[in-house]
Amino acid sequence: MKTKLFISIFCFISFFAQSQDPQKTLSDAITSGMLDNVKIAVEQQNADVNKVYKDKIQNNYPIHAACQLINIEIVQYLLDKGAEVSSENRFGQTPLITLCYSFMGDTASTRKSLAIIDLLVAKGAELDVVGGGGHTAIAYAAERNKLEFVKKLIALKADVNKRGKSKISYTPLMNAAKLGNLEMVKALVEAGAEINEIREHADGSVMITENAASMASDGNFSEVLEYLKTKGAKAPKGRKIWK
Repeated sequence: MKTKLFISIFCFISFFAQSQDPQKTLSDAITSGMLDNVKIAVEQQNADVNKVYKDKIQNNYPIHAACQLINIEIVQYLLDKGAEVSSENRFGQTPLITLCYSFMGDTASTRKSLAIIDLLVAKGAELDVVGGGGHTAIAYAAERNKLEFVKKLIALKADVNKRGKSKISYTPLMNAAKLGNLEMVKALVEAGAEINEIREHADGSVMITENAASMASDGNFSEVLEYLKTKGAKAPKGRKIWK
């Protein structure tokens, strides 16, 4: 009886999947975290693993969606089926950047995310692509306060100084300093981060100049500020940050 019920349910799922847009089936399956349905969409309906399903939030490629949801099994499957690790969504984010930018909380999610980084890199993902927001993967990881991600990317030889062409963009070190994460700041400095790199932005008609040290000062992160000082940090022009 149970066997017949299982077969009936499976047939219903298969029939339902075949009755709609293959890309929708694939997108819905990824969102639901259902690997079996992902396989149905790809293997029975011929859904394209490198095609965007337009109706979904952010218009992500399947691989981006799986990375965003930190589903290592689906990421692995999509990569095995030829998902492009260099594809960019409408925000100019690669799958690696999407993973580093996404929210995650518990230790298990962190472990899975770090494993996904390895999967993406093994398939040729570039570490230092600048996303649409002017950040690289490691800069986004720093912005999200993801220490383990930053350490992982440093170990993989990510460029700790790469940033967008605009001076408005932040370096990984700036992001770490403005969050007051001393351990992350130390990791980046030890990896060769340029301490006195400048960021410029307009505040009305006034041009503001800042760097990692001034950001630490603005946040009252005295330990970070003192550490940067020992490493040769200087106050940006027109700023007084040392007491």
